[in-house]
Amino acid sequence: MDLSYTTPPLETWISQFYKQLGIYVPEELDEQRIARSLGIYLFYKELPSMAYEFGRFKSITIDDRQKTLFTYTEGAFLSLAMPYP
Repeated sequence: MDLSYTTPPLETWISQFYKQLGIYVPEELDEQRIARSLGIYLFYKELPSMAYEFGRFKSITIDDRQKTLFTYTEGAFLSLAMPYP
């Protein structure tokens, strides 16, 4: 039985993209840096999340009313965290 894994094209592209940005471990992920490198404006506002594109202008608005329920901890485990008020 062959248990080899072949990465799909999207996973290969993302891995190469992260390496171009100097991202090698999860702690180095930074959504502002990634968005900037793709020419996308990233906003945090108290309204529903959405994406907008008009010509060459691209933006993503992220709902800032409720902070994440998960946080990264040592060893790559996700733990439940209390949302910010």
